[in-house]
Amino acid sequence: MKKLFLLFLGLASVPAAFSQGASGIDWAADLDYLARELPAKHCNLFAKYDRARFESAIDAIKASAGDDGDFATALKTQQLIARLGDSHTMLYFNQLINRQDILPLGLLWVSDGLYVIRTTAENKELLGHRLTAVGEAPVRTVIDSLSTLFTVDNEAMVKSMIPQLFPSLQLLEYFGFARNRQVELTLDGSMTRTLKPSEPQQAAPAAFQPDSLPFALAARNVLFTDRYFPEEKIYYILYNSCWGRESEAEFNSREKAASLPSFTEFCEKAFGILQDNPSGKSFSTCGTTAEGIRHRGQPSSKGWPGC
Repeated sequence: MKKLFLLFLGLASVPAAFSQGASGIDWAADLDYLARELPAKHCNLFAKYDRARFESAIDAIKASAGDDGDFATALKTQQLIARLGDSHTMLYFNQLINRQDILPLGLLWVSDGLYVIRTTAENKELLGHRLTAVGEAPVRTVIDSLSTLFTVDNEAMVKSMIPQLFPSLQLLEYFGFARNRQVELTLDGSMTRTLKPSEPQQAAPAAFQPDSLPFALAARNVLFTDRYFPEEKIYYILYNSCWGRESEAEFNSREKAASLPSFTEFCEKAFGILQDNPSGKSFSTCGTTAEGIRHRGQPSSKGWPGC
């Protein structure tokens, strides 16, 4: 039997097949496949990273895979891929994350740091406080370590990805910030708490809502949206996911597609707003995805630029 371990590329997709052994993954075969197929399928894999260093790193990961285990080997592989400098190319290690090892820690990144906005009722005293350290490590060190798991195109990507990765106890343990299935948090510089994973079905949620949020953060849970700011003459288009009714109908479920917004209709609306309103600047950004672009003026006749 074969399982699929997905690699996403900017111009092509490579399915990295791996056979089932005792751990379910034959890392030697898969890493050989990766080393052979990724350079062949990618348009310019070594634009920012030397081939010899890549091949040497692959050999080192293969040599330690037996001792490291699946999760650490997957992370080492993704760290190597991230160093290649293409944010569209990644190893999807999420399927190896144990959902029972997720901390009840919802974070929001604002101008002065990461704040706790969601947790469980038993930890509600954490709400509204700024996270300043994990164990003995300053939060900046934790952010820098987690940032090695993806290609950093810009600071917005870091601010989007870190709150998603931070609650994984496995990731914190991998980097040495947690042990014994718990983590020591410092908030506001002096408040300390021990946090452990909790059963999602049994944990009563508690949340903190800031008084106000920027447009992009307030709309972070929708697929895509927009807003025209007449005073500034700015039209802001936000993509949180490169998906919509058309994509869902083509690739997944036509039934589910009926409940999703249409990207085609959204584009038509965008053109209409730009035609009917003065717009000195327009912004098209991928808020919670790994992409983002910024441009001035009107979209081209070939279509709306985006994901």
